[in-house]
Amino acid sequence: MERFPFVGKVQVVAEHLWEKSSSSVGASNVAHLYEGPSYASISPHLRCIRNSSCAHHIYLISGARTGSIALGYILDRLYPPVAPRTPFCPCCRAEVQDTWGHHLNGKCQATSVLHGKMRSSLVSFMQLEAPDWYGRYVAATTDCERAALILAAADEDLEYEDARYNVTNHVADWLHAIVKIHPLCSRQRKGAAIATLQYNDRPYDHREWTGTELARLKMMVDLGERAGSTNLLHAFRSRRVQEVNTLAYRCNGREGSEDSEDSSSEDDEHSHCRVPVTGWR
Repeated sequence: MERFPFVGKVQVVAEHLWEKSSSSVGASNVAHLYEGPSYASISPHLRCIRNSSCAHHIYLISGARTGSIALGYILDRLYPPVAPRTPFCPCCRAEVQDTWGHHLNGKCQATSVLHGKMRSSLVSFMQLEAPDWYGRYVAATTDCERAALILAAADEDLEYEDARYNVTNHVADWLHAIVKIHPLCSRQRKGAAIATLQYNDRPYDHREWTGTELARLKMMVDLGERAGSTNLLHAFRSRRVQEVNTLAYRCNGREGSEDSEDSSSEDDEHSHCRVPVTGWR
């Protein structure tokens, strides 16, 4: 056991995963687990599993509880940042750890619009259907506690069992919307291995460039920055070097150059070597 300290955690998760009883497992005493890689005390067994279908993404609830979704805090635990780097949110780049508490409480600027849409309707619904859950949610004092309660909402004791379908899919849809926006989770959904999702010291955002980003890049090029310049690469440090350089050439009316052709053979996983180390965010 001493040689394999993770065995205990795996055992706890397995015990809850294969729990024969379908009784409700609340979140009143599990907030302390939120900062860990497992939400074992909020059973991934899911009373709500009977409402599952391919379109409802219910597996995301279990994934969020067990720490299998690639938020930043999961990567930080697997690949701890090396000083002077520290954890940050890959979505909004705030200097906080990227957790479900950050997203489900509206603290992330990139996903806060979802919080505004989803939280109020969930809380109002649960106030009627699960008064005990509502009381614990109102009394919660930390983002971790509130996030744990939201993740447990689908398995709470409800006034009417038929309401479980609505709660389950509401929470699942909320998680799915966050995952689609998140630069790491969106890559994970396409099959990227967890080891390739390291973000703290390298480019990590493979999504389509936004109009705001393109306008900013063009402005910097118009002001004299050129492809490969330190300032340009630092300004778009979340983006792959080859993409930044190619778009910079296009802003100059050029489709490419010998430099860009040479850089095209670079392995994207190592392209972070050309980006300044300090001030990564």
